[in-house]
Amino acid sequence: MSKEKMSRGERKRQRNFAERNSQKKDIVELINSEEDEPIIPQDDFLTTELKLIKLNDKHSEKEKKRLETLAIEREKKKKEITAQLRKNPIAQYACDRTGIGRSTYYKWRADDLMFARAADRAIQAGCFFINDLAESKLVGLIQNSNPTAIIFWLKHNHPKYAAVNRIIHEYEVLTTNKPSVEEESVADQEIAKMINDKIIPPTITQEEAHVSGLRLKHEDEEAERNVEHEKRMKSFEDE
Repeated sequence: MSKEKMSRGERKRQRNFAERNSQKKDIVELINSEEDEPIIPQDDFLTTELKLIKLNDKHSEKEKKRLETLAIEREKKKKEITAQLRKNPIAQYACDRTGIGRSTYYKWRADDLMFARAADRAIQAGCFFINDLAESKLVGLIQNSNPTAIIFWLKHNHPKYAAVNRIIHEYEVLTTNKPSVEEESVADQEIAKMINDKIIPPTITQEEAHVSGLRLKHEDEEAERNVEHEKRMKSFEDE
């Protein structure tokens, strides 16, 4: 899209995005110069946001304090949303209960990966809760002699009343001539090759070993970052 066709809001959004990326790079360089091991601040969205506010020279101290307060309030709202999702795993319900717009909720998910993971865990826990609630209601209907509930329960929990599907397979084998000696020999060679491949594992090339090593290194680094930020993830679940 050319600049002539861009709206004023789109141009402003792109400028803000470029400015935020530039500030993130400054933070990475600052942290890496102070720490023995590099830390990727994107893993902790709140910490990154607070540092961006402090490093922004365009704002006064009063404005910085206001922005920091808003960032902390957003963190509290995120925890409230995850608490609501554990009760009802529907995003619209959680947004209505916390007074947050649906678009804002998905924007937070896109920007804050840790919040997205916490929300997914809360949704899964909410599904378990609803399943237990639905099952208790079903049992209540059975106790009240509801025939539909009784039939449903027996079909899904009693092998005697479970639906049985019988599938009949019919095969027709037509043979004209007996395989020749050459054909039998080729078949034997193919079978022997298949057995040999299963017994002797294929050799790993140097490139594959290098890729595997990089993948393991990436998994180790990811595990270390998860341990470092497990405290924040736990704070979502404790609310």
